[in-house]
Amino acid sequence: MKIEGGNNDEENFLNYLDTFDNHSPQRSRFFLCVPIQNFTDTGAIFLYDGTSTIQLTNNSYLVYDKIPKINDNGNVVWERYDGSHSQIFLYDGTSTIQLSDNSYYNEYPQINNNGYLVWQGHKGSDYEIFLYDGTGMRTIPLLTDHSYPNLYPQINNNGYVVWQGWDGSDYEIFLYDGTRTTQLTDNFYVDAYPQINDNGQVVWMGYDGSRWQIFLYDGTRAIQISDGSYNNQYPQINNNGNVVWEGRIGGVTQIFLYDGTRTIQLTSNSFNCNGYPQINDSGYVVWQECDGSDSDIFLYDGAGITQITENSYVDYYPQINNKGDIVWNGFFQNSESEIFIARLTQMILLSPNGSEKIPSGSIYTIKWAASLQAVKFDLMYSLNNGISWVTMATNVTGSSYDWTVPKPTNNKKKCLVKVIGYDASNVLVDDDTSDAKFTIEVVKVTSPDGGENWKVGSTHAIIWTTNGTKKPVANVKLFYTYNGGATWILIKTLNGNPGAYNWRASANSANCKVKVVLMDAIGKTIGSDVSDHLFTISP
Repeated sequence: MKIEGGNNDEENFLNYLDTFDNHSPQRSRFFLCVPIQNFTDTGAIFLYDGTSTIQLTNNSYLVYDKIPKINDNGNVVWERYDGSHSQIFLYDGTSTIQLSDNSYYNEYPQINNNGYLVWQGHKGSDYEIFLYDGTGMRTIPLLTDHSYPNLYPQINNNGYVVWQGWDGSDYEIFLYDGTRTTQLTDNFYVDAYPQINDNGQVVWMGYDGSRWQIFLYDGTRAIQISDGSYNNQYPQINNNGNVVWEGRIGGVTQIFLYDGTRTIQLTSNSFNCNGYPQINDSGYVVWQECDGSDSDIFLYDGAGITQITENSYVDYYPQINNKGDIVWNGFFQNSESEIFIARLTQMILLSPNGSEKIPSGSIYTIKWAASLQAVKFDLMYSLNNGISWVTMATNVTGSSYDWTVPKPTNNKKKCLVKVIGYDASNVLVDDDTSDAKFTIEVVKVTSPDGGENWKVGSTHAIIWTTNGTKKPVANVKLFYTYNGGATWILIKTLNGNPGAYNWRASANSANCKVKVVLMDAIGKTIGSDVSDHLFTISP
């Protein structure tokens, strides 16, 4: 079986890569875009190490190296076709090693950050999955050895491998966890194109007889995360379980994102060339999209969409890493094809970025993206819209930080976070602050919270949720107002913190609210909240 798109398309675009000619760099809002290298008709492999471009292979006319993959350590794997067979080669940072040496086709190699490789090899009459565990030149083990084909393997950084394999009637999804192989699907339709993250979550596309849908396996069960009314194809997953894919609505392909809870449609246009979405661990999504005249590269950063390229030629096949660097292919009208890279030139705070409601005392993950120059970060927060700042951490590396949220004595609705980036010499590179205020909630009134219409004399529950407090809650005072908060009337003082109280409504007003006040053992307020909006008590 061959899936349309995917790896076949990778081969197609490599086949027409041509000669290189320098063109002016492009700059977008947050990225500097520059050409890296051209490719020649011999199909050589090139490596860009962040500073310069190195040609890893230099072959004769009949030898063709293609479909390179790189891991985070700079190791590169590719397949070499010599006119009759294809073999797998590995560049380990110093030298090139030939991993396979046989009389059949070895294709579509993948490499993880530990140097483990998987690929599919045509072993006589069918394709099987091969695994190289990085321990040196020895017999490469078969993960499969069947009389039916196994295709398109993927490997994560824990050595787990997924692939699609024929079970005698159709293609199903298989998972190897380092010890044993598990068949994840067993149905009467085709399941294909599996992808796996480092937490063992797997996504794939499954055909139900009329449409392709996207499925997610969370380690326990599989769920469908796409809309069943149209075709959905070619999913990608990051290490947080976020998934992107292409969905075809009314004959037009659109880009969709599943954020772990809900599905968001990122594009909504009439141009039928939105495709090849990729996602990094910060939740950044890149894809190719028509702008009315050609195909350009677009980025979703969790808050909005930025058009990375805007030119007169076709940009396609984007990839993005966890630093936010984007690489893609640009095809010119004179048949030249170049590789471009866009490096992040500005700090971007991803979360919290405004309007969030974060429970006090909880662990909240702050996320950001920064340029390559920024290698360590200081993090600060403000409870008063930036009037004063408190340092939460210094010399943080990476692009996220698990923040232990403070426990203020009241809900704070004017909170901000700031991330400051420094280079290796402690020179300030850039900083960013939350675009808008967010809230740290100690206590939250959930009912009545606005819009209710209660009758005088009827009984209703006042309900509240308590998060982390500075001291234990000894008592709770409940109040109500009938004049929008000009005056407050005590309803009841409760021992402990039951979280609910049945109140007999006694006012006659459309300007009512309820207030919950948490008290410690000596009677000091350690948290309070008021209904967000007015509710009505009527005769």
